[in-house]
Amino acid sequence: MRKEVNKLGQLSTDSRFEVDRRLLDKEWEGQPALFLEYAEQLAETTAEVDELKDRLEKVKADLDLAARDDLAAKAGKFTEAMVSSWVSRDERYLVALADLREAQRKAAILKAEVQALDQRKATLENLVRLHGQEYYAVPTTTPEDRAEYNKTKANQSVRKAMTRRR
Repeated sequence: MRKEVNKLGQLSTDSRFEVDRRLLDKEWEGQPALFLEYAEQLAETTAEVDELKDRLEKVKADLDLAARDDLAAKAGKFTEAMVSSWVSRDERYLVALADLREAQRKAAILKAEVQALDQRKATLENLVRLHGQEYYAVPTTTPEDRAEYNKTKANQSVRKAMTRRR
């Protein structure tokens, strides 16, 4: 989820994940396309991670062979630890590893964003339920209704006071 720093220096989430309860119909209309966008990005990034894992394995295998040849020519005898150390210091291995880690980081962020969109969907569902139950309804009264209510309330108070005096 992309975050921005607002004027107060606080982190605020990307507005695409926020819900405007006054525009539930528009929010629902945009939800599937928004979810699909992020799900497709996640699938592409996951495929990239898999490709980079394969590339890292190939680089590692190539370097392993080169390390064995180099160490055999220089030292004659060598251990697996020596080969592993030789491979892990090579620039090609380090670049492939860094590329893989960056892709894994992007995939993790996209996975969190897809989960946030699932939460957004649940939020929309609950807001629609609340709207259907008129949770956000604002009572409206006319001045005449308000006067009648106040008059009735005053009469009740008077009756109560008279009942107590008896």
